[in-house]
Formats: sequence, C-alpha cells, structure tokens
Amino acid sequence: MNQFAQKREIPQGEGKTVSFTRYTPLTKAAITGFLTEGANPDGQILTTASVTDTIKEWGAVINISSLLSLTAIDKNISEKVPLLAQYIAETMDWYAMAEVAINATAQVAGGKALTDIVATDVLSTTELRKAKRTLKKNKALKFEDGYLVCVLGPDASFDLQGDTDFLDAGKYSDIVSLYRGELGKWMGFRVVEDSTPYLMGVNGVQSDSGAVANTLCFGKHAYGDIRLASGGGDSEALTGAEIIIKQSGPGDTSNALNRYSTAGVLAAYTCKTLNANWAITIKHGYTA
Repeated sequence: MNQFAQKREIPQGEGKTVSFTRYTPLTKAAITGFLTEGANPDGQILTTASVTDTIKEWGAVINISSLLSLTAIDKNISEKVPLLAQYIAETMDWYAMAEVAINATAQVAGGKALTDIVATDVLSTTELRKAKRTLKKNKALKFEDGYLVCVLGPDASFDLQGDTDFLDAGKYSDIVSLYRGELGKWMGFRVVEDSTPYLMGVNGVQSDSGAVANTLCFGKHAYGDIRLASGGGDSEALTGAEIIIKQSGPGDTSNALNRYSTAGVLAAYTCKTLNANWAITIKHGYTA
C-alpha cells in the first residue's frame, strides 16, 4: 500500500502533525469555452484542501536470554533483525490497508446488502469494471503510467485469477518493471496482491477470519502516508523504522544479572485517506 501513497515527511523536532493536500479537478470548459485568437484564458483558481493527521509510534521488542545467546550459533542476534523488519513493514502496510478500507467509498459485490454476502459473491472483473466506472466519473487521477491501482488479498487474488478475462503480469508485452506484488493488469487497473488484507464479518466488524474481503481500487492522491526515522541504526534500510539492539552490560541497571539482551524496532508512521471519492472498497466473499 505504501508505494502508492502521497508522501509527506516531518523533519525531526518539528512536531507530530502533518498536513496532506487534497486536490480538486479543474472544471471542464463549457461547450462555447474555446479561446479567442490572440487572447489568454482567464486564470482558474486551483481548489485544494488540507487534511491533517498525527503521526503514531509503532514498535516491538524481542528478549534474547543469556543462555540462548551463549549457546546459539547466531551470537550477534542478526537472525532476529529480518523478523523485526517484517513485523514493522507488515504493521505499517496493514494500517494503510485498514485506513483506506474503512474510509473509501463502499461497493458491495452484486449490489447486495453487506449482511447478504456469501462465499460465492467473489471478486470478478465485473466488479472491477464497476469500480473503474465510479472512479472515472469522480475524476480520480491516474498514476504516471496512465493506470489506476487495485490492491487485493490472497483470497481475492485466487478468485480473480480464475476469471478468464484477467490478464496476468506474465503476458505483458510492454512492461519494464512491475510494482511490488503486482499480478497483472486489467481494463486500466494495475492489480497488486497484498498479504495483509482487510477482512470483516457480514456485520461490518473487522475480523482476520471474516467472510467479507475488501479489495481497494484507487487513483493517485487517494491517500497519503508519512514516516519519521528515529535516527541511527538501520533506519534508512527500513524506510522510516529503526532497529535497536541492546546487549546487557555493567551499566544496565534494569537487568542486574545480565539475563537477557534485546532486539527491537521503532517506527513513527501514519496513513490518512485524502479523497474517499478517489478510492473504492469492493466488499465481497471469497472461495474457502
């Protein structure tokens, strides 16, 4: 999700609140709005709005016992770093997925009520066409490559790839590089799989085992994110997160017997929906 967000940065020491910009398309010209020869048109005022959010902190710590450190082959805790990196990446990705799924314009598969969704109401290219139609009517901005984006979970991906109208990424004829997680393209969408889908029950309450999946379709500037590295450590490699490793020593008064060392990760991050008209969440069932 983060690769498609409008990006903002907060320099260290400048507070916790960030302001994103929400854009409004220019009004199309009237049927008689052609230019007069030799004359410039009147200037239009670009309408924008600011959307603010407060950055949040995320983190996790692993305790490594002194016995484990003495007996394990990996004495430098380096094998724990990828686990922490995966944790914080998935956490930030999940937060973005949930933020957009909750606030985007809802489209329920088959035009049903949410409470009537069943497993056979799977994601289809027809539902994607409907979402695309809505986004076009709402004048959602396309990304630089001329496409809108669709982000879905593994279950929705399984069903969509069984649709004979879908063209997978391996059949591209003009692609130089793919988005991370990209499966293919279909009718103006770049379709990207995400391992942390937003699921809910038919009552609309989020549940990791819920029977209703949310597939997100959106244009550029539909949402924004911000992250702030704490400084030092491996923050640059993790793009906004810092790995912190502390091995017990004489100055560690909280660990008097040097019984453990710690490896942790810290990140400052938030995500905000900027224009609900430029983001559609298709609520649908999925094949078990």
